[in-house]
Formats: sequence, C-alpha cells, structure tokens
Amino acid sequence: MPDFETFTRKNAKAVRDPALTVTVRGTINLNGAAYGLLGEPEAVTLLYDKAQRTVGLRPAGRDDQNAYVVRPLGKNGTSWTVAAHSFCAWIQADLTAARRYPLALEAGVGCADLRQPGQVVTGNRARRTPR
Repeated sequence: MPDFETFTRKNAKAVRDPALTVTVRGTINLNGAAYGLLGEPEAVTLLYDKAQRTVGLRPAGRDDQNAYVVRPLGKNGTSWTVAAHSFCAWIQADLTAARRYPLALEAGVGCADLRQPGQVVTGNRARRTPR
C-alpha cells in the first residue's frame, strides 16, 4: 500500500515571492512576502516614476503627513492592504481587473513595474455557482 500523506490547507501557499496587487477598487494589497520585504511597516509613502511607470512603496511612520496606513486584510492576517484609490486615479492605473505585480526592493523602496501586464487575479468571491 502507498505511504500517503494528508494534504492540509496550510501546505498550500498561493504566492511565495513578494507581490503587490492593484485591485479594481483602487487598493494596493501586499502578500506576506512583500510586507516582510518592506520591513512590516505600519504605514507607507506611495511613490510613482511616470517615465518608468513604476510604483514605489517607502516604509513610513503613521505620523508622516503623506503616509498611508497598512492594515491587515482578512481574518488570518496573511496579506495587508493600503487604501490608495486617489493614488491609483493620479497615476491612471488600469482598474478594469485586479493585477498582481512582482515587488522588488531598490534602495529601501518596494518597486513594482506597471509596464508589465501584471497577472490578472480573481478570487473565490467572483464564483457565482455553489460548489
């Protein structure tokens, strides 16, 4: 008989590499790896390089006048969110679908290249039919 192991939900990790997702509502979500890469900040300053179409997140304190608070997302605290609707409008981000971009650290700033198409992300909330 085969020596089976039971697959548990904690064996499955969606994305291990640091990633930033721009949602259709104009929020920026960070996975655990991205939040860790930034040093688990309580807030971030949102940056944008128009020529390179690169979004930057610089760790900041809550008292910084340009800081956006980073809040845990969901019950299990494995991802974090930043309310960035005005920022997304300012940079003219494509909000027709949620898109995930790799996040890399450059000189202490988490950078995501929006010139790349980004991976379209759909969640289980979009499911209309029961399982």
